Amino acid sequence: MLKNYFKISLRLFIREKGFTIINLMGLSVGLALGFLSLLYLRYELNYDQFHSRADQIYRIHQKFNDGGITANCSYPIGPALVEEYSSITNMTRFATAGLRFVTDEKKFIEDILVADSTFPDVFDLEFVIGSAKDGNREPNYIILTEEVAKRFYGDKDPLDKIIRIDGFDEGPPLIVKGVVKKFPPNSHFRFGILGNLRLAPFIEEAENNPNWNNPIVHTYVTIPDKRAAKEFMENRLEPFVQKYFPSAIGDGAWLPVMPLKKIHLESHEYYELGGNSNYYFLLGVSGIGFLILLLASINYMNLAAARSLNRLKEIGVRKVVGAFRKDLIQQFLWEAMLLAIISSLIAALLAWAIIPWLNDFGHMELKFNPFRDGLNLLLLLFFGLVVGLFSGLYPALFLSSFPTIWIMRNQLGSGSGSSVARNFLVGLQLVVVGFFFVCIYTIGSQMSFMANSDLGFDEDKVVFVRYSDVMNETPSKSETFIQELRKHHNVEKVTKCWGMPGGNFTNYSHNRVNYEGMPKEENIGIGLMTGDENYIGAMGLELLDGRNLDESIASDTNNLLVNETLVREFGWEDEGAVGKEIEFEFMKSRVVGVIEDFHFESLHTPIKPMSIRLSPYGYWAAGVRIGDGDFQETIDFIRGEWLKYDDGWPFEIRLLADGIQQQYEAEEKLLSLLKFLTIIAVFLSAVGLLSNISFNAQRRVKEIGIRKVLGANFGQLFLSLSKNTIVQVGVSLLISFPLAFFLMQSWLQQFTYRINIDPMLFAISALTMVLISILSISYTVIKAATANPVDAIKME
Repeated sequence: MLKNYFKISLRLFIREKGFTIINLMGLSVGLALGFLSLLYLRYELNYDQFHSRADQIYRIHQKFNDGGITANCSYPIGPALVEEYSSITNMTRFATAGLRFVTDEKKFIEDILVADSTFPDVFDLEFVIGSAKDGNREPNYIILTEEVAKRFYGDKDPLDKIIRIDGFDEGPPLIVKGVVKKFPPNSHFRFGILGNLRLAPFIEEAENNPNWNNPIVHTYVTIPDKRAAKEFMENRLEPFVQKYFPSAIGDGAWLPVMPLKKIHLESHEYYELGGNSNYYFLLGVSGIGFLILLLASINYMNLAAARSLNRLKEIGVRKVVGAFRKDLIQQFLWEAMLLAIISSLIAALLAWAIIPWLNDFGHMELKFNPFRDGLNLLLLLFFGLVVGLFSGLYPALFLSSFPTIWIMRNQLGSGSGSSVARNFLVGLQLVVVGFFFVCIYTIGSQMSFMANSDLGFDEDKVVFVRYSDVMNETPSKSETFIQELRKHHNVEKVTKCWGMPGGNFTNYSHNRVNYEGMPKEENIGIGLMTGDENYIGAMGLELLDGRNLDESIASDTNNLLVNETLVREFGWEDEGAVGKEIEFEFMKSRVVGVIEDFHFESLHTPIKPMSIRLSPYGYWAAGVRIGDGDFQETIDFIRGEWLKYDDGWPFEIRLLADGIQQQYEAEEKLLSLLKFLTIIAVFLSAVGLLSNISFNAQRRVKEIGIRKVLGANFGQLFLSLSKNTIVQVGVSLLISFPLAFFLMQSWLQQFTYRINIDPMLFAISALTMVLISILSISYTVIKAATANPVDAIKME
């Protein structure tokens, strides 16, 4: 029996080449995207699961009394927690830094994680060389990952080799005591080098002068007892804070506790160790992938139903010679599953081809090779069989339900029940497409708004150049570098600074302050940026009141420029801010000028109180404002001047606008992903429309012939055949637009500065869908309208 089914199916696939190719394309794409969605979902939900104690590890956050919450916490908190809570079995703290390392032969820039010696007691390290008993137990012992060891030493044995941190020649040499496998990419933190926490220069100061209000380390504890862990998390450790913290910083503060397994999807605080995701994005991307698979399945149903007329005689003959309905159902289901199996194999190749792009796009490491990964291939085949069974069930029941007499007379009735089902399925596809269109236009408009918003400074004209170590070690050389840059005809301004607004360049610290007229119960934090007297000119900031900072005035080392928001929130609008005092924990400052507000953070957040000061410790970078002349020639000139002080490290320069753009990387990725998926959804929906109009045209072939004989023109026939589709499009828009509107309104709430959804977006989306629908059905309508009416009328 199966052999007979196979032969019939194969003959059908060859005879109906167009139908087969369209179905294979649709199902293959749907299965590939559905399978990739499954891989992505599993990847995201398995974040940090590779640690053997993953369900026992918790991270301590710190909520300050000025309202801010950080993913790290103050240095003395960890040991005090161990002393206070007997349920804690292990505790470790660490900090991260990108440092320059020197071996006997090479120089490298690498991320180092400096941690307590208890780090291997909390997190799993898989040693390739050495063991956890060595590792970072001594201050100058370090561990390398395999990749870093290979990069530093090639094929040589790295054990007991010496590495120095560039610029810290007076410190002890670092001795390699182990090599470990790197953490998988679905870890919320990773490292290339692991060293002892005492390597960090700030630790000695933190131990000699404990500060409960300075978040400098990430702190993790292990609590095996679930009940104890629940009690530990429930009260946010407020009793602990009241007991250990000084009252000035303890009132209104607490310590949120985050389970390790929830960090990636639920934690979005300051000083996160990486770009965390969230459940909405996870469910959204996965849901869209499975939605595409659903659209592909619907297409199969509609195409099978649309081609049913070509098989009526076959069905009738089978019934006449004794075939039961179950036999017909089995045959059609076999055809559907055979097509699904072939589609699954094609989908495996598609997924294999797409995964490298997807990994690069999402900074992931999804793994699938259909020639080696037998388990996932079997999963995909099973996935395909389920989809084939689901997709083939409706056409199997539909085709096998026709009465034998009606089939033999070749009379296709109205089929109102099946017509409703087909219209519903096609309408569902159109709802999805309409939803995608509104989302794309809204996200694109918000991205355009952010790209073209006035940030309060000239991001397109400023580049950021880091000093070489030669310049950092010899201030006179950095000063000469700055002076030489200023001589270039296309360099308008050069500022010495510690950082610039936006992206990874922001030199912005959050500081609690006291100020004149401050209510006693109030706690407020302000931002502090560092730049010389040319900073506001290079950035294109506008001075509204008072004067600029002046390096020739000794007292200006402690004086400040402040923004309009600070003046407004401090209540100094009427009396003026110039001359007012602001007291930081480490200095007392006087306001000498007020600058116009500018966006030193992304448009996700409102502008906060901000100040700018001169640096008493020197600078480590230059901001260069470039004129309207030859941009590349100017960059080449800057590079040439920088290379005069080359110390073997790469020349680093970045356009400030690129740093600003990095703040919206997640939105850019979402938009790109939606564009790709919308193209797929449009293709599948166009095929669905084509199948539905094709079915209607076949069902009404005599009617069309009679209308032509009676003088109906092409326009009348086109309207007659397509009006049902136009109604479907209209109903789908009425359903999809409200859904998309409410979802996009919710998405826009994450931006403090955002667009209002323009009604024109819906008009453009509707027009686009109508055009796509017309193009989709035009071929079938034109074919039916131009056919010889004699052939249609004399069919019997």
